[in-house]
Amino acid sequence: GPGKFNDASQISVHPQGNIFIADYDTGRLQQFDPEGNFKQMWRVEPDRNGNNYVSDLAGCFVDRIYVVRGGDILSYQAGEVFLVGSITGEFPETYFSGLAIDPSNRLYSLARASIGDDLIQLKADGSLIRRVEDIIYAVDSSTPPQDDIIAVDGLGNTYFLSVFEPQVYKYDIQGRYLDRFGSQGNQAGLLGNPTKLAVDSQGRIFVLDRDYIQVFDNSGGFLNALKWDYSLGTPRDIAIDIDGNLYVITSKGQALKYRLNW
Repeated sequence: GPGKFNDASQISVHPQGNIFIADYDTGRLQQFDPEGNFKQMWRVEPDRNGNNYVSDLAGCFVDRIYVVRGGDILSYQAGEVFLVGSITGEFPETYFSGLAIDPSNRLYSLARASIGDDLIQLKADGSLIRRVEDIIYAVDSSTPPQDDIIAVDGLGNTYFLSVFEPQVYKYDIQGRYLDRFGSQGNQAGLLGNPTKLAVDSQGRIFVLDRDYIQVFDNSGGFLNALKWDYSLGTPRDIAIDIDGNLYVITSKGQALKYRLNW
């Protein structure tokens, strides 16, 4: 029902503070105000095969929310809830999955392609800025495609999370490789089983890991970690608002908000 969650797996916080949460397989998208009060609910249009699978969400600095569904990127006017437009993907060459948006409202997607993953930068209207092919494969050919774990900072630097190594890759706004960091391990400061990635307004990198939500600086230096309490459920996705508050959506159908004094 309205304000309740069923298999919620994606969360995004709009720069104005509104919170958007999507169920994975039903296409149900809900909007809450900054205090967590329910505002509205709608269903994302199904793809050409009738599926509503939502793989990512991202809010921009105008009143829109972008939804990645079935390889396409859909844009909604958030306040009135109507479809503004769509950026159509094409399997297997351009199957959009992950999505991030910078303060200039440029869209960044790590899209599945024939060999690996391509970094695609788009204007808000969907027109192409640049495409960098095999963005991770060109650095390390042993790394399988990631296709849905991407974040961007205020300067347009792009971060990709490899769940197989595990490491975080960093590229500049032109898509040129800069660095990567991360060593495998189960304690704070190491990466055991990372699944999600976010970047705050200070450029700090948040990684959702097995037992921690870990924080690194933009050079990969370890800063701090929040040890996860599994009595709250298994964390599924994280988001950071413009004030640096941390949001977590869990398997128990709750969205949790943390004020971090770090």
